[in-house]
Amino acid sequence: MGIVDFDPMRGLVQHLGFRGKAFVERFDRDRAKRLLRRYLGEREEYWDPRFIESLGDPDNLFIRFVPETVVVRDVSYLQKNPLL
Repeated sequence: MGIVDFDPMRGLVQHLGFRGKAFVERFDRDRAKRLLRRYLGEREEYWDPRFIESLGDPDNLFIRFVPETVVVRDVSYLQKNPLL
């Protein structure tokens, strides 16, 4: 799995790479709500309705990822701004 933050105007290139094993697990609505509360807050009435609606989606699954290796690289470069 890779995550890249890339902005050519600023010369930003940051990369995170993960290798390991992933497992598909059954969706657990209560577990999902606990996870959402961590990021969206305790008061569900303030959540974007899309998050509430997604809790009832029968196609939802959890993916459990067990990393074996992690690589973090910052290969940013200085980008000259042609406007300066």
